[in-house]
Amino acid sequence: MRTDLPEVSPEASFEEVVETMKKNRSDIVVIKEKGEIVGLITDSDIIAWRASGNDTSKVKAYQMMTPCEVMGRNPCLQINEDDELENAMKVMAISGVRHLLVWGKGGKVTGVLCVHELI
Repeated sequence: MRTDLPEVSPEASFEEVVETMKKNRSDIVVIKEKGEIVGLITDSDIIAWRASGNDTSKVKAYQMMTPCEVMGRNPCLQINEDDELENAMKVMAISGVRHLLVWGKGGKVTGVLCVHELI
């Protein structure tokens, strides 16, 4: 898993998110608030927002991110640190995603597993 992910604040602009991804040569950026991961934005999200025709000059990271917790449930696909890699691959294949949050002890996100690492 990757633990050195580029990050931006929830208030970061669309352009800041894109520049952070480009600068770090990353297909994902984590949204952090008070030291905690609160969301993810992937390259697919960037493409979808650009293709939507919406004015990206006014969009903030929190508006386009997949939130990591909403009302006590987690819509980001996830695995636990102790899960087998085969399980991660199955989750990715079945759900058609390329990134999984990795949860550790104490209910904290410890990283993100990207399909590139599995390959």
